[in-house]
Amino acid sequence: MESHKRPLDMVEIARALPEMDFVMVGAPVDKRIVDRLVTENPPNLHYLGSVSDHLKKDLIRKCSVGVTTSVYEGFGWTPFEFLSKCRPVLARPLPVFKEIYGGALIYASNAAEFVEQLRALSKSGFQANIPRESIERFRSTYNFSKAALRASRVFGRSFTILGRDLPTDSEFVLGSYLVNWRLWKAFVDNGAHVAILSNGSKFSRQFGLLDRTTLVGRVLLPFRKKLHALEERDEPLDRARKILNLAVLSLEPLCFVQSYVKNRKAMPSPFIVASDESGLFAAIVLKRMLGKKIGFLVHDARFHSLIWTAGSLPVRVYYLLFSYCLGHADCVVVVSKATRAELCLFYPHPERVILLW
Repeated sequence: MESHKRPLDMVEIARALPEMDFVMVGAPVDKRIVDRLVTENPPNLHYLGSVSDHLKKDLIRKCSVGVTTSVYEGFGWTPFEFLSKCRPVLARPLPVFKEIYGGALIYASNAAEFVEQLRALSKSGFQANIPRESIERFRSTYNFSKAALRASRVFGRSFTILGRDLPTDSEFVLGSYLVNWRLWKAFVDNGAHVAILSNGSKFSRQFGLLDRTTLVGRVLLPFRKKLHALEERDEPLDRARKILNLAVLSLEPLCFVQSYVKNRKAMPSPFIVASDESGLFAAIVLKRMLGKKIGFLVHDARFHSLIWTAGSLPVRVYYLLFSYCLGHADCVVVVSKATRAELCLFYPHPERVILLW
């Protein structure tokens, strides 16, 4: 539930189609959006919050059509989850969707067009002509084994991953996490010597990588629990949330560095691959300390704009520092041509940018 996903568009769509039931899932990241959704939603729109992987798959299997109203994606894993179950998918005509899915999706530019397309689907009994060749092309092009072999030409056959994960009992899911951990699994399956430093164990366990994963950031657990408790409360405590969040953002890279140095003898060399901001900050420190080469995996290229548009000064400084660190990475791996094009608008070293697929 974030602004670029446009979840409140579903309120307008559901109101226009009272004969249809809409089920929405998504972690309540932005409390203001969730509060509006709960107070404004019509009776045929059912918001379930975060759900288990099992329930999500069951909902996709039972639904008539998948709808994503997002106005920005770096890759966009959600449509494939519906297409793989032969469900039609409505989405905005984002460049990345057209790049990856082509004509397999039904496109709508605004809420009115979503309503129009849903009415047309309803008349046909939600039978959509999903080209089988589009699904096969997706599976062939976005093949994790091929991606791992391609990336290994840059990283080598032995390297360390600084990855982001979730607590085992968490129901929070992000497409970028699924893509990352499928890629880590593909590296291992292709015989790479990989060690993973991670701040959780959900996907590490799910993909059978627990024996290669060293958990970091135990010192941050009290901060995270307190932050989660504040997010669950109704009263406005934005200042406290921001302070705790900045504490986590500041301390997490230090935890990665400390864990790497402590387990240094077991860490493959000489490459370190980071997949989030905290990992990149830690990797830069390790590059300065130990002369490591580093790579960064990019899903979202919007961070540069946040330097100038974010309302909070600490957030602006945070992303200014992130952009500086990214400029010192030895390579940057992107998950789509659309993300590469956006990144290269401001990134000073386009020759270091590599497309994963």
